[in-house]
Order: sequence, then C-alpha cells, then structure tokens
Amino acid sequence: MASTDEITSRALFALLRALAESGSLTPQEAWQHVHNVEPRFVAAWSGPTARRHAAEQALRYKAGILVKCGWIHLGAASWSITHAGHAALRRYPDPELFAVGLDVEYRHWEENQARFTAAERLAGAIPAGSWAAVDDVAAIANVNAEKLAALLQAERPEGWRRVLNRDGHLPPGDPAAYRGWLETLQAEGLENINGQMEAGRRLTVTELRQLDDGPAVRRRAWLIRAEVDGRNLVNLWSSNGICSLPANKLRPLPGGVTRAEIQNEVQDTYGSLSYSEQNRHVAEFYAFLSRMDEGDLVLTNDDAEYRIGRITGPPRFSASTGGLANLQRPAEWIPLEKPLTWDDLPTELIALASAPYDVVELTDRLGDLMALIGEIPERRRFKLPNVDDDLAQNLLYPAEWLQECVTLLRERPQLILDGPPGTGKTYLAQRLAEHLTGGRKQNVALIQLHPNYAYEDFFEGYRPGDDGSGGMILTKRDGPLRIMASAAHRHPDQVYVLIIDELNRCNLPSVFGELYFLLEYRHEHAYPQYSPEEAFVLPANLHIIGTMNSADRSTVPMDAAMRRRFSFVELHPSQEPIKGLLRRWLQREGLDTEAADLLVRLNNKIATPDFRIGPSYLMRKSIYAGAAGLESAWRTQIIPALRDLHLDDGIDPTEHYGLEALRRDDR
Repeated sequence: MASTDEITSRALFALLRALAESGSLTPQEAWQHVHNVEPRFVAAWSGPTARRHAAEQALRYKAGILVKCGWIHLGAASWSITHAGHAALRRYPDPELFAVGLDVEYRHWEENQARFTAAERLAGAIPAGSWAAVDDVAAIANVNAEKLAALLQAERPEGWRRVLNRDGHLPPGDPAAYRGWLETLQAEGLENINGQMEAGRRLTVTELRQLDDGPAVRRRAWLIRAEVDGRNLVNLWSSNGICSLPANKLRPLPGGVTRAEIQNEVQDTYGSLSYSEQNRHVAEFYAFLSRMDEGDLVLTNDDAEYRIGRITGPPRFSASTGGLANLQRPAEWIPLEKPLTWDDLPTELIALASAPYDVVELTDRLGDLMALIGEIPERRRFKLPNVDDDLAQNLLYPAEWLQECVTLLRERPQLILDGPPGTGKTYLAQRLAEHLTGGRKQNVALIQLHPNYAYEDFFEGYRPGDDGSGGMILTKRDGPLRIMASAAHRHPDQVYVLIIDELNRCNLPSVFGELYFLLEYRHEHAYPQYSPEEAFVLPANLHIIGTMNSADRSTVPMDAAMRRRFSFVELHPSQEPIKGLLRRWLQREGLDTEAADLLVRLNNKIATPDFRIGPSYLMRKSIYAGAAGLESAWRTQIIPALRDLHLDDGIDPTEHYGLEALRRDDR
C-alpha cells in the first residue's frame, strides 16, 4: 500500500505535468486535475471524518514544496510552471525519479533556507532604476545562482525582476511574460537594447553588500578613507573626534534617510557624473547616514599607519574648508600601544580594505578589528599538528620522514609528492590531510586534473546549464579552490587541505591563472578575472598537497615558476621509506615476505628509475588469500605497467619480468 508521502509525490508530479501542458491553471482547475489523475490524494489527506475540501487545502499547501524548488508560481488567480519546472520534468520524467528529485531539491532549500531568505531580502533592497546580477546576489548570500534565479521567479518577492543575468538580459523564463517584465523595468527607469539592460545601472558587489541591513541591527565595521583631494584628514579627525566624507554638493539630510531619497538627491546634485559614479556616491552616503551606528568600528590610514576608531554619535553636516569634511560623525579614536602598519592587519582584512571605494563595509572582519584594539582576545590561529606515533605506525612510515612533510608545509603551504605509479602518493596525501585537519572530513577536498582541466573548473567560471526550455545558459560557478578558500576564511582556526591528484597532467599556468602569484605571496591579494570587483586572498590555513606521476609520458613538464612555489618530496621504489614499505606491511599482516623479495629483484632489473614498480600494487590482503593471487596481480597489473618500457626493443616483459623469471634468477 502506498504511503501518504508517495501519494503526495505522485500528486505533485501530476500537477507539474498538467501545468507544463496547459501553461497555467486556476487553483480550482489544478485541484480538479490532480483529483482526476490521483484520486488517492483525497483519501490520504481527508481522513475518515474530514470533508473533501481538506484535501484541496492540502494540495495548496503541498504545492508550496514545488515553489521552494523553483518549479511553479502560485498566483492568487492562476498557477504556472517556471522554466526550472520544465527542466525538472525532463530531468525526472517518471513518478519514481520525480520523487527522488523532489526530495533532493526540497532538502537543498531547507538546508539553505536562511541564505535564500537573505538573498530575497537583498533583491528587495535593490532600488528602482537599478539591477543586479544573480551571480552577485547569490555569492553574497552564499547560495547557488541557478537555484536562486528559479526561486525568485517562483516566489516573486519584492525586487525579483531587478535580478538579471550578468550581461543584463532577463533570466530564462516564460517568453509570454518577458514583455511585461521589460515594461516594468522600463517604467522604473531601466532602458534596454534588444532586451539587454544598461551596464551602468548594474550594482556592484560592494554596493549590494551595503544595501541590506539584515533582519536585525548589529555592530558593524567600516573602512573610511581619509584622503580627500590629495589631503589626508586623519589629524583633523583625531583632533576633532570625528570621521567624515566630502559631501559639499549634498544638502543636509537626516540620519536614517532612505536610499531612494539619497538617490534622488544625488541625481539632482551630482547629475554631471557618470551613472556608476552617482551610484557609488549613493552607496557611500547611505552607509554613512543610515547604516552606520554608535559603536561601529572604523578603520582608516595615515599613509603607512592605520588607526581604528569607534563611532559615538549620529551624522551631522558641518562647514569645512573646501567641503572636504562636511558630512561628519562623532568618533573616538582609540589609542594603541604602537601604531598599526599594513603588516599588522590580517590578510583577509587587507583584501576587503583594498577595494577602490571611500567607504567599504568590513563587518565580516569585525572580529579582527576588535582583537587589534583588545576588545576580545586575539583570534586563535590554525596550527599544523606534529606527527604522532599512531600516524607513523598506521602508515608504516618513519615518524621523522612524515614530520619533515609537516615542517615543509609550515614553511610553504604547498607540497608535492612525486614518484612513479604504485608508490602510494594519493593514499599518503589523504592520510596526511586527515591528520592535519584533525579528522574533519569537510576540511579536505580531492580533485584530479586532466588535460582538459581549466581555470573555470578549478577556481570559478561560467559553466553551461539548462535554461529551463531545452536551451543553454551560462552561470558563474565556484570551483573547488574557491569553495575551499571560502570555508578556510570562515574558520581561520582550522586547517584545510586541497589535494590535487595528477598535478602535472594539465597546463598549470592556464589552470591557476592569476592565482599563481598568490601561491607564493599568501599575504597579498589578486582580482580574479571573473570577479574583478572583489579582491581575493588565498588563506594561510588552506594547504595544497599535490601528487605527480613521474612515469607518465603524457604529462606536461612543470615550469620553473611553479616548481619554485612548491616543496617536493620524492617517493621512489628504490629509496626509503618506499623501498621497505611492502616488507613492513607483510610483516605486520603476518604474511609471507616473498612478494617483497620479488619486488626488489624486479626493480633491480629495471634500468629506468621512473618505471620501477611501487609497493601499492601488492598491498592488498586479497592477493595473499589464495595460491594464485600473487600470480594474478603480477600478470594483470605489474606486467602491463612495464610494456611501454620495451615498445621498441623486442623484449617480452612477461619473459623478462614475470614471476617465473624472477624466481629462476634467485636460484
């Protein structure tokens, strides 16, 4: 007998298919269709005494699940399917697949509900006459851009029409609704050319961050630049107990003024500036007048020295020479034991403070500023743990050798394990990462490179996706390095490890791009090619362990610049700790050590070092479970690995390196 959940899933599948066929239905029509196709829904939701309308109400409620998946829009007069809903039917074409997909998609929304709510709130704060890229809104809220675009069209919160594709076109949607969408934006002051909105009206990430006050007032932190028209005002600020902005054209406005009011004022008084410059003024004036509050911390600099202050009062307009400092807030400048320099600031704070604006929100690094002025203890930093006896015994490696790997990572957080196949490079990298991260699996990621691997796969880039109508759309997506870096930034006290397997199988300069620079200079920042408005820092607590196959002839030679950025540790069958690893493993497992003797003889016969065979081929208990196990492993794994060595010289690897030949050599 089908469960209530199964019946409900089938009813929602029937509803989505009906909407796909008709385009839209009234709520009553939708109910009637579901009732006809899945009559069990009534019994499942009405109960023995409840009336039939209870099931109809249940359908309305359960249809909300489809909304959260971004698949339908529930209007007061009609229900309609979104393009994401059409894509869902193609992806999940039968009730069984649909049930699985529905569960996965809804769980994703549940797990990220707070983030999606923040994204919708941010969309509602976008002022009329402006637009934002869905990639940027999604990045700020830390949600998937494609899913956010679908959810906005399904829920249609305030401002949803102002969230567009990065190039200014409308996201995939119902073509019949495009005209109304464009007309709405045009009525708000957004002009378009062939459906593409003005680039100058797009809000930057920094401007978007300053839009949303969040669900509750909280303490914030800010950078306010003191340099105005070539003059540094830090001494003026310090002696008068203020911080300020130049606003000589702005008429006096009260604190708490809305962004729309500021925007109107800026359009009237700064109309000669470009739209992007006007928008910058709006964002900075709005932050200063309405978002800053008493207790917020302020960072500024006097040439090479940095000062931290605390806002102590509301904004005010006051006469100043040349209008350089006429928009002011009272501020207490905090005395420190010694002046702060660039080197005293955490790298993550430096990256945010490097944005080319006069006002930059630093709330994400509020804790850093509080620690610098002694309000809270200095933030605990990560520490790479030493190697312990348990790790050495489990791996059968000398503790001193493993400790050297840790020491190398402390000196330079990029390490490469280099050697032929079968030397256990990837396994060792995984076990080292597990130890360094304290067993936190979420702090370790492994990727494998290949000749077609690109920067867009590794860091971030535009990847093709379903536009909901069988076509393609490009969406900016984070790659593993960006994902791991974001996590490491959020948890500076924890160690993170990215394992890059087969590091030399691709064009590394192309894959790393501008991140090449950051591998060597972790305290610096770079501007990624797909996010040029955001400074990116490679966090110090993110370590990279790479593996290189020295025997693979298809690999790409590593250039000198990349070699300089990594420490190299060789794992070779003819050198310890690899040379005796198989024997140690066999002894620990209580197995005959003949395989170790045979491997030594084999490698002694191989003249080319990079083709010598590592012990991992023979470190499986199943090989020694029967009499034929070793013979099978040798014939099917080791001999094929040696065929390339004798492609042109006529030597038969089986005759030369087979078990019979090796045993005969020992007689």
